[in-house]
Amino acid sequence: MWYLVAAVPDDDRGPRTYRLSRIEAATALDESFERPAGFHLQDHWRDYQRDYERRLFKSSATIRLSEGGRQLLFRIGSIAARAGHAAMGPTDSDGWATTTVPIESVRHATHSLMQLGAEVEVLEPRELRDAISRAARAMTERYADESGGTSARGGLSRAGGDVVSDESGSADDAAAGVPGGSGLPPERGSSL
Repeated sequence: MWYLVAAVPDDDRGPRTYRLSRIEAATALDESFERPAGFHLQDHWRDYQRDYERRLFKSSATIRLSEGGRQLLFRIGSIAARAGHAAMGPTDSDGWATTTVPIESVRHATHSLMQLGAEVEVLEPRELRDAISRAARAMTERYADESGGTSARGGLSRAGGDVVSDESGSADDAAAGVPGGSGLPPERGSSL
């Protein structure tokens, strides 16, 4: 993406940042301008990014990630992934690590974190954990047949806590496509 830094006449806020893709029309004028005294583009850009992150990410979520989840963390966006990797705790005996990631809203975080599938577990906030749980239950119901097994087209289901597959190939390969893992987090008190 490209950005334009420009000042608006008679605006005391100083130079502002505009995303070029949002400019619908522009007219070249004969007028000229002078860069404000003491303005440094690198400093302006750094401050703009910090302010943008503060405005965008109003909250945070505490999550657990499998090894595969840590590798897929980039899917939630570069800013959140960078913060998540920086705050990552040590792995536990199951190979999962806890971290904190910034979130825009529960709704946005639900969609972002669902991209990690069974490789993530939301610990806090409770509202986000509940939203992910509802979404996962809805998906399970959508793909399950009336008996609670696999869908008519095949796939995975949970049977007594184990992953089963009615298709060729391993359950590991079918669940989230992460080598070396079952695709399911260790049991933690309740199941979907």
